[in-house]
Amino acid sequence: MRVSDAATIPASAVATLMDRQAIGDLTVEYAHATDRHDGEAVAAMFVADGILTVRTGDGATVDLVGRDHIASRLEALDRYRFTSHANFNLVVSIDGDRGRGRSRCTAHHFADVEGRWIDRVAHLRYIDDYVRSNGRWSFEHRIVHIDIEEQRAVELYHWPVDGPSTRSEESAS
Repeated sequence: MRVSDAATIPASAVATLMDRQAIGDLTVEYAHATDRHDGEAVAAMFVADGILTVRTGDGATVDLVGRDHIASRLEALDRYRFTSHANFNLVVSIDGDRGRGRSRCTAHHFADVEGRWIDRVAHLRYIDDYVRSNGRWSFEHRIVHIDIEEQRAVELYHWPVDGPSTRSEESAS
């Protein structure tokens, strides 16, 4: 639809765009909280009885039900000095207060192994169910498919080597 006058944009189209943006922000905030290794923040993005399912390449499946279990899962990232998750290709469909989405992520996991920096790269696929409650979108169920994993030796130049970044300049104004 080509729009030459903002007054011709239907209110429902604006509401849909706002919902899509809110869901997109949710997925990005999930990545940022994961990179801070902040399990409580990640868990708060789920409904109280939300489910985080992790499916590995070897066929194993782990279902984490409820915020406490989801928060505890992030402790597994503490073995890495820091992580960097980059989300892309988000596609969302919305029906009232419910939504479905799928996206991709390349997740880098950096560790110092015997004096050498190693990056464990996971190529992820997310399948999401969202629900809106009190004007806020949350994950109801997030399935994480680990499609490909690789490990590489890397040179580290400019990165917060003291752990997950919490620098104030990274906060959006």
